[in-house]
Amino acid sequence: MKIRIFTFALLACELASGMFAPTKPEEATAWYQKMENGVKKWMNEENTEVKIENLSDFVVKFGLQIPTHPDPRWHQVHKHAQAALLVIPGHAKYFQDKIETLRAEVLTTEKTPVAELEEMQNAGQRIPHVSEYEDYCSMTAFPTLAQLPSAETVAVLGFYLNDPVGLDGKNLTGNPMQDKDSDDPSPRPCNAMMAVRAVDNLGIEHPPYIFGPKEAMTDQAIDAWKNWWSEIKAGKRTYRFTGSNIEYGPDGPASPEQIEKARATRERDEKRATGHARRTDKEADDGKESETKERSGSLPLLITATLAVLVSLLWYVRRKKSAA
Repeated sequence: MKIRIFTFALLACELASGMFAPTKPEEATAWYQKMENGVKKWMNEENTEVKIENLSDFVVKFGLQIPTHPDPRWHQVHKHAQAALLVIPGHAKYFQDKIETLRAEVLTTEKTPVAELEEMQNAGQRIPHVSEYEDYCSMTAFPTLAQLPSAETVAVLGFYLNDPVGLDGKNLTGNPMQDKDSDDPSPRPCNAMMAVRAVDNLGIEHPPYIFGPKEAMTDQAIDAWKNWWSEIKAGKRTYRFTGSNIEYGPDGPASPEQIEKARATRERDEKRATGHARRTDKEADDGKESETKERSGSLPLLITATLAVLVSLLWYVRRKKSAA
């Protein structure tokens, strides 16, 4: 079963509203300084919840354009906000707690009698709705987690890889995974799908599944990452981020015993990665060789056809002369 592709970049236009740097050099300099000051302000915030929420805003808005933005100052603001978030204890668990709190509120609301909900509404009280929960997951929580490469983040995403809600096309309340008031008929992405995209974005070395440039999310991709996390929790493997030598287990840096136990799995992964690279190179070489053979094979045919045309023309000319 193929599921609609979901990429966090689709949120760029909405999330980046008001975040475009001025084009004039002097104005751009002042704007970037303002952004840096904003990051520093929230770094010094004493309230952890406010600190995380506001720093995540910078991480998401700037991070969505990181692959294509040409100005190094843009990357610098993102790097500072990202680093500030990563050093906060509970930086990933915070989003898990918020998601689960909203989930519980939605489920409670579904069981609340209509008369009681009307009283709450008349009293001006907030009534949690499933769209609030889904918006927070898709526009704040998972886009932020996708840019926080840490063992804590991987553990949180590992939890959501196994979230079954939405895989059958139905949301928390049993309704279709789409907003009935939206013009977009496509279903919203579920947590497992967003967790796959997020953990794939973290730069895990030897990932269990490699997406093509425009490949849609599939059950195969979800299952591959779920099995990967199950093996980590079972101690059968460790993992590390690309460019780092630190091995991680399910709860953080792995012990020497965990690393030794998972050595066979890592060696298997490395062989698979090498084999994949070799197959890719071989396929490219085979393609070039095939193209060369096709060209060389077609050369005699081309010569033969050319000679046939010349002979036909010569015969035609002689015939015309004899007829004259």
